Amino acid sequence: MSIFTSAIAFLAGVSVHLLYFIHGEHHDHAPHLASLVLVACISIFAIQFQSTEASSAAIQATNTILAFAGGLYSSIGTYRIFFHPLRNVPGPRLAAVSKFWHSVKISGLQNHSFLAEMHRKYGDIVRTGPNEVVVMRSEGVPAIHGPGSKCRKAPWYDMLQKERSIHSTRTPQLHQQRRRIWDRGFGTKALRQYQDRIAEHVDRFSANIQERLGSSRNITNLCYFFGFDVMGDTAFGKDFNMLKSNVEHPIVKIMRGGIYIIGRFTPVPWLVTILSSIPGANGDFKRLESYAEDSIMKLSKMNSGGDDIMSKLIDAARSTTNPEKIDMYYLGGDAMTVIIAGSDTVAIAMTFLLYHLALIPGHISKLREELKGVNITDNRALQTLKHLNAMINETLRLFPPVPTGPLRQTPPEGLQIGENFIPGNVAISTPLYIIGRLESSYERASEFLPERWYEGSTMIKDVRGFAPFLSGTHSCPGKQLALIEIRLLTSRLVTQFDFKFADESKKFETVSNLKDCFTAVPGPLNLVFSERASD
Repeated sequence: MSIFTSAIAFLAGVSVHLLYFIHGEHHDHAPHLASLVLVACISIFAIQFQSTEASSAAIQATNTILAFAGGLYSSIGTYRIFFHPLRNVPGPRLAAVSKFWHSVKISGLQNHSFLAEMHRKYGDIVRTGPNEVVVMRSEGVPAIHGPGSKCRKAPWYDMLQKERSIHSTRTPQLHQQRRRIWDRGFGTKALRQYQDRIAEHVDRFSANIQERLGSSRNITNLCYFFGFDVMGDTAFGKDFNMLKSNVEHPIVKIMRGGIYIIGRFTPVPWLVTILSSIPGANGDFKRLESYAEDSIMKLSKMNSGGDDIMSKLIDAARSTTNPEKIDMYYLGGDAMTVIIAGSDTVAIAMTFLLYHLALIPGHISKLREELKGVNITDNRALQTLKHLNAMINETLRLFPPVPTGPLRQTPPEGLQIGENFIPGNVAISTPLYIIGRLESSYERASEFLPERWYEGSTMIKDVRGFAPFLSGTHSCPGKQLALIEIRLLTSRLVTQFDFKFADESKKFETVSNLKDCFTAVPGPLNLVFSERASD
């Protein structure tokens, strides 16, 4: 290949960056762009093969593509380091060049620890990608997620089922429309109905424990069983039967396996788009999608007016002129959102709450004293209890269900956070795991101290960063349902049983083996339960 041809290819790469890639979003086009590279390579080979032998043609085609890539990535790197609007934001130099660096750093699924290290090294606002900033200040939470924020969801949400669910919808107007429909499933009347169903699953959890008193139990798994069973019941009218069988449902196994993939590729959503476009590569995701859609079809054949979450979404999607006709466009994605988000939050919170109760048994005594004479099956009675709700808040402060996300995008005009200005159209996040541990917000921030949430306490200096269910338009619609589950199950377990770590030498595994897969994945919590001793 001549020097002239190499120069032309190099300049072509530079031009493609300056004229195309530097403008707008291109992650959705990743599969097509990857295909173009292959097509270009084959085309160049075919042209060269007309005048030379195959091996020479292959070398010339490869060298042309490499020269093009050299120009493209040289231009990209130069721009990102020296000319990008984020060039003056502190952070690792390699992070400014490529998000692959971030992916490598969190290959062990420890993004929460990695960002804590970045916070110590670079400060409260850190550039963690070519077009990404992490804000580790309490005031960043309302600025980015609060009711008046103009930030929208980041390109990350286009990875799977773009605009097909309330979770993946990035268009604010469309999200508002979907949210109004969702809220029908979480009204006061609906929550009262769900409470009775939750109480049945609390009974099953208790019976499961009762069957193996004195034996070591991985409570992390049982909490997931509980979360998924309640979700299935309240969302689809049929639970997964895992608390009875002690067997993980195949769909749950697929879902839990998938979050490890998402956790590793969160920094590079365009790569997930490419991989999912390969035939057969996303078979598990398709099976999960099919399960959700099949569940919807079964529910849709029943009478309208069902008292579960998906029935209300289905009724909203029915044609006003022909009730048999249902718009399925959003329902499949919404069903998957219910399956994933509707179970994880409770399982994560319950695991860490029980971990702290076993670690600091004095809180069990406080809860028992507080629960005397209280109807532990009635959420209305439990939601006023000082220590119980302080325990929940403190657990969510230290171990939020989504430790380092979610990602948002700043408005085109940019965003002011304190004295710092973040340019427009930048991916931005507020890692609640780190913000919940800021000494500037909480006295003795690293310690588990529920008393800080008591009325009149001076141990909270700045509560703006406490938003485990987020706030504003994108707050979790199932927040109150999750809190009912946690209150009812916690009250039952501390009232009925004594429990302790199965192995004191391994008691910290729940925390030390924590994985950040967008949602948190606690390590094993092995406890031994026994009948409660007399007071």
